[in-house]
Amino acid sequence: MQNFSSFLYNFFLIEHYDMFGNFSGITFNFSHTLYILYFCIFILFLIIYFLIQNILLNKRLKTFLSGNNAKSLEKIIEKNIKDIEVLKEEKRIIETHILHHTKKLETVLRNNFTVRFKAGENAESNQSFATGFLNDLGDGILLSTLSIRNHTSIFAKPVKNYKSDLELNEEEKEVLEKIKDEHKKLR
Repeated sequence: MQNFSSFLYNFFLIEHYDMFGNFSGITFNFSHTLYILYFCIFILFLIIYFLIQNILLNKRLKTFLSGNNAKSLEKIIEKNIKDIEVLKEEKRIIETHILHHTKKLETVLRNNFTVRFKAGENAESNQSFATGFLNDLGDGILLSTLSIRNHTSIFAKPVKNYKSDLELNEEEKEVLEKIKDEHKKLR
């Protein structure tokens, strides 16, 4: 303790001696005192600054919690995380169903086109026709009729990839081309 008191004594006071080494008096060291005063003012401003920041932070936290405590906030966050996991699982299930139904739709007969025509010179009107029923893969059936006077013939021709193994007339080829063009537009 004596070292600290001697430090303070030497820091704030200056001893004066005459030229013979005799003690002549003590004066106050004003520059050291100003440094201490500046330091104290700086520390005081830091304390005030941190107090204001603490008050503002507490106010923001109270506004954020708005009547709830941290435990209820934690429960809300946990519930939201569980809900997100449930939604992810439901999304996966929905994507699986969509993929299943998309593959199923490719095989469903849903595109058709009909061309009516006059079947030769002896036909009285455009009672003959060719109709194609194809899925998105170009598979299906071509139905066509030939109506000549009192006689009507019906033909069914299988189609695979927009082609048939059986001979097609011009109208049936036109039906296949129209359906193929429609499929290209849908993709």
